[in-house]
Amino acid sequence: MVMMKRDLGELLVERRFITPEQLQRARQVQQTTRQSDLARVLVDLGFVTETVALQAKAASQGLQYVDLANFSVDSSAVNVVPGHIATRHNVLPISKTDKVVTVATATPGDVFAQDDVRLASGLTVQWVIAAPDALAEGIAKHYGGSAGGAITSITPSAAGSENGMSLSSADMAHMISQVQNRGADVGAVQCRAHHPDRAHDHPTGSERRRLGYPR
Repeated sequence: MVMMKRDLGELLVERRFITPEQLQRARQVQQTTRQSDLARVLVDLGFVTETVALQAKAASQGLQYVDLANFSVDSSAVNVVPGHIATRHNVLPISKTDKVVTVATATPGDVFAQDDVRLASGLTVQWVIAAPDALAEGIAKHYGGSAGGAITSITPSAAGSENGMSLSSADMAHMISQVQNRGADVGAVQCRAHHPDRAHDHPTGSERRRLGYPR
Protein backbone atom coordinates (compact mmCIF):
# COMPACT_ATOMS: atom_id res chain seq x y z
CA MET A 1 0.00 0.00 0.00
CA VAL A 2 1.38 3.42 -0.95
CA MET A 3 1.09 5.95 1.85
CA MET A 4 -0.02 9.49 1.04
CA LYS A 5 2.67 12.11 1.51
CA ARG A 6 2.02 14.84 4.03
CA ASP A 7 3.43 18.32 4.52
CA LEU A 8 6.42 18.15 6.85
CA GLY A 9 5.70 21.46 8.59
CA GLU A 10 2.06 20.72 9.22
CA LEU A 11 2.96 17.29 10.56
CA LEU A 12 5.36 18.83 13.08
CA VAL A 13 2.74 21.36 14.15
CA GLU A 14 0.15 18.61 14.51
CA ARG A 15 2.53 16.61 16.71
CA ARG A 16 3.31 19.78 18.68
CA PHE A 17 7.03 19.79 17.98
CA ILE A 18 6.76 23.34 16.67
CA THR A 19 4.21 26.14 16.82
CA PRO A 20 2.38 27.61 13.81
CA GLU A 21 4.44 30.79 14.32
CA GLN A 22 7.69 28.83 14.15
CA LEU A 23 6.53 27.10 10.98
CA GLN A 24 5.68 30.46 9.41
CA ARG A 25 9.10 31.80 10.37
CA ALA A 26 10.82 28.73 8.91
CA ARG A 27 8.95 29.08 5.62
CA GLN A 28 10.00 32.72 5.37
CA VAL A 29 13.64 31.75 5.90
CA GLN A 30 13.23 28.94 3.39
CA GLN A 31 12.01 31.38 0.74
CA THR A 32 14.75 33.90 1.50
CA THR A 33 17.57 31.38 1.44
CA ARG A 34 16.04 29.22 -1.31
CA GLN A 35 16.68 26.16 0.83
CA SER A 36 14.52 23.36 -0.52
CA ASP A 37 14.77 21.24 2.64
CA LEU A 38 12.37 22.59 5.27
CA ALA A 39 13.67 20.08 7.81
CA ARG A 40 17.16 21.55 7.47
CA VAL A 41 15.81 25.06 8.01
CA LEU A 42 13.95 24.00 11.16
CA VAL A 43 17.10 22.40 12.54
CA ASP A 44 19.27 25.41 11.70
CA LEU A 45 16.78 27.72 13.44
CA GLY A 46 16.94 25.53 16.52
CA PHE A 47 13.22 24.72 16.45
CA VAL A 48 13.72 20.93 16.36
CA THR A 49 16.57 18.46 16.71
CA GLU A 50 17.95 16.69 13.67
CA THR A 51 16.50 13.38 14.86
CA VAL A 52 13.00 14.85 15.17
CA ALA A 53 13.31 16.51 11.76
CA LEU A 54 14.41 13.27 10.09
CA GLN A 55 11.70 11.23 11.80
CA ALA A 56 9.11 13.74 10.64
CA LYS A 57 10.55 13.75 7.12
CA ALA A 58 10.29 9.97 7.02
CA ALA A 59 6.71 10.01 8.32
CA SER A 60 5.69 12.74 5.88
CA GLN A 61 6.89 10.62 2.94
CA GLY A 62 5.63 7.30 4.20
CA LEU A 63 9.13 6.01 4.87
CA GLN A 64 10.83 4.46 7.89
CA TYR A 65 13.47 6.23 9.98
CA VAL A 66 16.46 4.10 10.95
CA ASP A 67 18.89 4.82 13.76
CA LEU A 68 22.07 3.43 12.24
CA ALA A 69 23.89 3.51 15.57
CA ASN A 70 21.60 0.73 16.76
CA PHE A 71 21.23 -1.15 13.48
CA SER A 72 23.21 -4.18 12.34
CA VAL A 73 24.08 -3.66 8.68
CA ASP A 74 23.86 -6.75 6.44
CA SER A 75 27.13 -7.31 4.57
CA SER A 76 25.28 -8.95 1.69
CA ALA A 77 23.46 -5.65 1.13
CA VAL A 78 26.73 -3.72 1.10
CA ASN A 79 28.10 -6.11 -1.52
CA VAL A 80 25.45 -5.27 -4.13
CA VAL A 81 26.04 -1.50 -4.16
CA PRO A 82 29.53 -0.34 -5.25
CA GLY A 83 31.41 1.87 -2.85
CA HIS A 84 31.81 4.78 -5.26
CA ILE A 85 28.02 5.02 -5.62
CA ALA A 86 27.49 4.86 -1.86
CA THR A 87 30.07 7.59 -1.35
CA ARG A 88 28.83 9.82 -4.19
CA HIS A 89 25.25 9.88 -2.94
CA ASN A 90 25.90 9.33 0.80
CA VAL A 91 23.69 6.24 0.89
CA LEU A 92 24.18 2.97 2.76
CA PRO A 93 22.66 -0.42 1.92
CA ILE A 94 21.55 -1.94 5.21
CA SER A 95 19.60 -5.13 4.45
CA LYS A 96 18.78 -7.43 1.53
CA THR A 97 16.43 -10.17 0.49
CA ASP A 98 16.42 -12.11 -2.77
CA LYS A 99 14.83 -9.29 -4.77
CA VAL A 100 14.91 -6.21 -2.52
CA VAL A 101 17.75 -4.15 -1.06
CA THR A 102 17.01 -1.61 1.66
CA VAL A 103 19.10 1.54 1.41
CA ALA A 104 19.38 4.38 3.90
CA THR A 105 19.58 8.00 2.76
CA ALA A 106 19.09 11.50 4.12
CA THR A 107 17.69 12.76 0.80
CA PRO A 108 14.93 10.40 -0.32
CA GLY A 109 14.00 12.67 -3.24
CA ASP A 110 17.40 12.33 -4.96
CA VAL A 111 16.43 10.73 -8.30
CA PHE A 112 20.07 10.38 -9.38
CA ALA A 113 20.82 8.27 -6.31
CA GLN A 114 17.69 6.23 -6.92
CA ASP A 115 18.68 5.46 -10.51
CA ASP A 116 22.32 4.68 -9.72
CA VAL A 117 21.50 2.32 -6.85
CA ARG A 118 18.76 0.54 -8.78
CA LEU A 119 20.92 0.01 -11.87
CA ALA A 120 24.01 -1.04 -9.91
CA SER A 121 22.21 -3.50 -7.65
CA GLY A 122 19.77 -4.89 -10.21
CA LEU A 123 17.23 -5.14 -7.39
CA THR A 124 14.13 -3.38 -6.23
CA VAL A 125 15.22 -0.63 -3.84
CA GLN A 126 13.40 0.15 -0.62
CA TRP A 127 14.45 3.49 0.84
CA VAL A 128 14.65 4.45 4.50
CA ILE A 129 15.87 7.67 6.11
CA ALA A 130 18.89 8.08 8.37
CA ALA A 131 21.04 10.93 9.68
CA PRO A 132 23.72 12.26 7.27
CA ASP A 133 26.55 11.94 9.79
CA ALA A 134 25.54 8.38 10.65
CA LEU A 135 25.49 7.55 6.94
CA ALA A 136 28.99 8.94 6.43
CA GLU A 137 30.29 6.92 9.38
CA GLY A 138 28.58 3.78 8.14
CA ILE A 139 30.01 4.16 4.63
CA ALA A 140 33.52 4.62 6.01
CA LYS A 141 33.09 1.58 8.25
CA HIS A 142 31.57 -0.86 5.76
CA TYR A 143 33.44 0.21 2.64
CA GLY A 144 36.78 0.55 4.41
CA GLY A 145 37.64 4.04 3.18
CA SER A 146 38.57 2.75 -0.30
CA ALA A 147 35.25 3.13 -2.05
CA GLY A 148 36.82 4.63 -5.15
CA GLY A 149 39.25 1.77 -5.55
CA ALA A 150 42.25 4.10 -5.30
CA ILE A 151 45.50 3.39 -3.43
CA THR A 152 45.31 5.58 -0.35
CA SER A 153 48.68 4.82 1.22
CA ILE A 154 51.94 2.89 0.94
CA THR A 155 53.00 1.18 4.14
CA PRO A 156 56.58 -0.11 4.37
CA SER A 157 56.78 -3.68 5.71
CA ALA A 158 59.51 -5.50 7.54
CA ALA A 159 60.20 -7.72 4.54
CA GLY A 160 59.56 -7.36 0.81
CA SER A 161 56.72 -9.31 -0.75
CA GLU A 162 56.96 -11.48 -3.84
CA ASN A 163 54.59 -9.34 -5.88
CA GLY A 164 56.66 -6.22 -5.26
CA MET A 165 53.82 -4.26 -3.71
CA SER A 166 55.46 -4.06 -0.28
CA LEU A 167 58.88 -2.49 0.32
CA SER A 168 61.14 -2.54 3.34
CA SER A 169 62.54 0.71 4.71
CA ALA A 170 65.98 -0.16 3.35
CA ASP A 171 64.56 -0.83 -0.13
CA MET A 172 62.71 2.45 -0.08
CA ALA A 173 65.88 4.36 0.92
CA HIS A 174 67.84 2.64 -1.87
CA MET A 175 65.21 3.58 -4.46
CA ILE A 176 65.24 7.21 -3.33
CA SER A 177 69.05 7.29 -3.57
CA GLN A 178 68.91 5.90 -7.11
CA VAL A 179 66.37 8.49 -8.19
CA GLN A 180 68.48 11.29 -6.74
CA ASN A 181 71.63 10.02 -8.47
CA ARG A 182 69.85 9.73 -11.81
CA GLY A 183 68.54 13.25 -11.40
CA ALA A 184 72.06 14.51 -10.83
CA ASP A 185 73.31 12.68 -13.93
CA VAL A 186 70.54 14.13 -16.10
CA GLY A 187 71.37 17.61 -14.81
CA ALA A 188 75.02 17.16 -15.68
CA VAL A 189 74.24 15.98 -19.21
CA GLN A 190 71.89 18.90 -19.78
CA CYS A 191 74.52 21.33 -18.51
CA ARG A 192 77.16 19.95 -20.88
CA ALA A 193 74.75 20.05 -23.80
CA HIS A 194 74.28 23.75 -23.23
CA HIS A 195 77.99 24.38 -22.45
CA PRO A 196 80.19 22.30 -24.83
CA ASP A 197 83.31 24.05 -23.57
CA ARG A 198 82.76 22.37 -20.22
CA ALA A 199 82.47 18.87 -21.70
CA HIS A 200 85.72 17.79 -20.03
CA ASP A 201 84.82 18.99 -16.56
CA HIS A 202 85.32 16.57 -13.72
CA PRO A 203 82.67 13.80 -13.60
CA THR A 204 79.90 13.94 -11.02
CA GLY A 205 80.02 11.88 -7.84
CA SER A 206 77.75 9.18 -9.24
CA GLU A 207 79.80 9.08 -12.46
CA ARG A 208 83.02 8.67 -10.47
CA ARG A 209 81.57 5.69 -8.60
CA ARG A 210 80.37 4.01 -11.79
CA LEU A 211 83.72 4.60 -13.56
CA GLY A 212 85.74 3.28 -10.63
CA TYR A 213 87.35 6.58 -9.58
CA PRO A 214 88.94 6.54 -6.14
CA ARG A 215 86.87 8.37 -3.54
